[in-house]
Amino acid sequence: MSDKHTPLPWTEDQDGHYIWAESIGSCNLEMTKHMVAEIRGWGHLRYLGEDIAVDIQKANQELIVRAVNNHRKLVERLSEMTEAMAALMRALVEEKGFSAEAGLRVFNSLEEYDGCGVRAQQALSAAKGES
Repeated sequence: MSDKHTPLPWTEDQDGHYIWAESIGSCNLEMTKHMVAEIRGWGHLRYLGEDIAVDIQKANQELIVRAVNNHRKLVERLSEMTEAMAALMRALVEEKGFSAEAGLRVFNSLEEYDGCGVRAQQALSAAKGES
């Protein structure tokens, strides 16, 4: 996943129509913020009634801004989790004298960690755009 995007943080307007970011330079340098995206509720939303459509459009806008602004933090935390789980696995093998296979069986049998390492690695790969 590339970091060649408009710098963070992104912000939303109060009406649920636009997502904004700090200016990276353009023809109107007096503006400090520029539009990154327009949130439009055309299509199926128009059949739900204006109040419902506006609420959905605003919720979509908030979700996009929150996801974008927290993406880097998510990747960092998932990386920390997978590293901590790998350290636990190494400790089972090195400190307890387990073989790698036995250490993995013990690690996977711990109820609170059952499958957690695999799921964390999958989530990390997805967050990085690798899957």
